[in-house]
Parts: sequence; C-alpha cells; structure tokens
Amino acid sequence: MKNKTIKPSENKLLQEKDRQLQEKDLRLQEKDLQLQEKDRQLQEKDLLTIEMNHRIKNNLGSIAAILQLQMRRTNSQEAKDAFQASIPRILAIAAVQDMFSRKNSETIALKEILGNVLHSALDNYQQADQNIFSEISGYESKIACSQAAPVALIANELIGNALKHGIGSEATGTIRINISERDNSITMTFFDSGRGDLIYDPGDESRLGLQIVKALSQEQLGGTFTISKENSETKAEIVFTK
Repeated sequence: MKNKTIKPSENKLLQEKDRQLQEKDLRLQEKDLQLQEKDRQLQEKDLLTIEMNHRIKNNLGSIAAILQLQMRRTNSQEAKDAFQASIPRILAIAAVQDMFSRKNSETIALKEILGNVLHSALDNYQQADQNIFSEISGYESKIACSQAAPVALIANELIGNALKHGIGSEATGTIRINISERDNSITMTFFDSGRGDLIYDPGDESRLGLQIVKALSQEQLGGTFTISKENSETKAEIVFTK
C-alpha cells in the first residue's frame, strides 16, 4: 500500500492552521497572565485596604486614649462630661474600622455592629452593682460598609442615653434591639426599661446625643428617626434603605 502524498497546497494549509493555533495559544497565555496580574493587584489592594483600616482603628484608639488623659487632668466638670461623651463615639467608629480590618467586604452584618457597640456601651456606662439584661434579635441584615459608621454612632448614642438617662442608677434594667427588614428597608428598634423621659425635643440643646441620632438618620442614612413611650418602655426607631 502506497503512502499518500501530501500536496504542497495541503501542506501550506496545515502549516497555516498550525500557525493560527499557536497564535491562539499565545493569546490565551497572554490573557491568563493578564488575569493573574489583575488578581495579584486586587489581592494587593485588599491587603492595603485592610492595613489602612487597621491603622485608622489604631489611630482612633490613640485619640481616645489622649482624650482620656486630658479628661483626668481637667478640673472642669463640663469639660469632663464633653470628653466622656466624645470618647465612646470615637471608639464606636474604631470598632467599625476593626471589623473592616478583619475582612474586606462590600457589606457588613448589622447584628455584629450593634453587638460590638452594645458591649462597649455596657463596659463604659453600666455601674458595678447594676444588673442590665440586653439582647439583639430579628433579621440577619447586611448593610453597605458606607452605612456602618453612622449606624454605629446612632447605636452608641441611643444605648448610651438609655444607660445614662433612662435606666440611670436603677438596680436593674433592660435594653433590647430588634432588627426587621421588608423589601429594601431596614428598621432598627431600640427599647429600654428606664423611667427617664427621652422624648426628643429639637429645641433642647442639651440633648446633643439625640440631635446626632436625628442628623445621622436623615443625612447619612437618608432615613427617619422617631422616639416615644410604649408600654412603659422608651422606644427609638430608625428606618432606612439598604
């Protein structure tokens, strides 16, 4: 049986196909290298973002520590009260930055934010002989990272107000936070058992904390803030869009 002779034209065609396959393979290799480079750049960016958030958290912690030193040095009660109110606000933002430094994500768990702020507020304001029951319940909502700091500050003000002015020096007290979600709207409801009157009066300059809550709710979250009495409890409600 004779071997089939390949014509010059057929040989050229095979060579051309082989050349095209080699070029295609080179293009695929180049794309693969480009994807690897993009992946490396993204990983580097993530690490830089995490490191930046970690440094911001440390810097905020340092600022809080400096304010604590200044608070101890001053003899003015008004200045001490101002420092005492400012330090938890700084630490609330630092707690958010700490969460960012541990995981780089576009969203963050709302319960985790509220839990961190609640524990910090109890450490700051709960008296040694007090028995405060606290809980966070409801929907497992996630919010955008851009909403995390306003939410943390709002929670800090409401929980701090509940402990300082609502429950105050009472032997026992309750703080409950409920999260609900419907369509694209999130509702955070804060309840406390304190007897203190926390009804918001926009003309009362002494209620800076509640003014901060209102401003953050409306201007940063684009939502609403209401506060009222319900079944002998103080109820503060913030509604905003995810």
